Amino acid sequence: MDILLEVKDLKKYFPLTKGILRERQIGLIKAVDGVSFTVRKGETLGLVGESGCGKTTTGRCIMGLEEPTSGKIIFEDKDLGSSYGLEFKKLQGRVQIIFQDPYGSLDPRLTAEQIIAEPLMVEKFNHSETREKVKEVMGLVGLDLEMINRYAHMFSGGQRQRISIARAIIRRPSLIVCDEPVSALDVSIQAQIINLFMELQEKLGHSYLFIAHDLSVVRNISDWVAVMYLGKIVEIVRAMELFRKPLHFYTRALISAVPIPDPSVEKERQRILLKGEVPSPLNPPSGCHFHPRCWEAKKICAEEEPRMKEVEPEHWAACWVVEKQLGSRRLKTEGERILCKILS
Repeated sequence: MDILLEVKDLKKYFPLTKGILRERQIGLIKAVDGVSFTVRKGETLGLVGESGCGKTTTGRCIMGLEEPTSGKIIFEDKDLGSSYGLEFKKLQGRVQIIFQDPYGSLDPRLTAEQIIAEPLMVEKFNHSETREKVKEVMGLVGLDLEMINRYAHMFSGGQRQRISIARAIIRRPSLIVCDEPVSALDVSIQAQIINLFMELQEKLGHSYLFIAHDLSVVRNISDWVAVMYLGKIVEIVRAMELFRKPLHFYTRALISAVPIPDPSVEKERQRILLKGEVPSPLNPPSGCHFHPRCWEAKKICAEEEPRMKEVEPEHWAACWVVEKQLGSRRLKTEGERILCKILS
């Protein structure tokens, strides 16, 4: 498949300042530190990790809401380069974003029609043409046309997110960045919105960069999954393969935390409890960022940073230990066997 978006060695550092006027820089917060991935046309890449790992900052850099410190963002074969803000304006309509908070991202002074029609303001449509387009996308996202003149506070959380989705698709973008779009919704509503995302992708053919911390959500919607830890990508693989055979130890810990709705299996399976806290992005550990919390860490893990390698076909990981373990064909533990059986 053709590549729609390519991110190469993306970095975003925020200066940490001190003083009354914040005039003295005392360090750099490395929110995103050398991230690389691709999003293919018509597919979904799930970007997962703990809170604070840099997922949202990555999405904001792609959207032009944050200027990258360094790295390349290539969209539709166009290198956005150093003049990213200017180049992004030329791509308005081709890339859209859906935010986490379905209420905070909607203007309370506008009706549903006005909110959904906002992206059309840059184009010359008359009122009747605009209304027809709004009605069309309202139908696509499952909103009753009688709601067209209601204000944001008159909708439920799920309905507000449908309005956000309608606003995002009205100009038929080729890429939609979804920043935790269901985390603020009830579980039953989450399933409806996820199904809606999948139906719209099938009908309209756009791609998603789906940012989330819930692996069960990502598993259902993603074609590929990139696992992020402390500003870095540690594993990239097809979604179903990730749950069948996770390689990086951080990924295994994330999957072990996914609840299983079967008491007998839940009781038997092996939980992985990580020691310590997530290190500060202001002063990340040397070598592999995950090594202070990894139960299999070796001396080399603290000394040298592992590079992302294709350790198996279509399966990339950044881990020294995984490379050696694959060489010796290490068998899964009984806990891993149970988990793979349930999730496959």
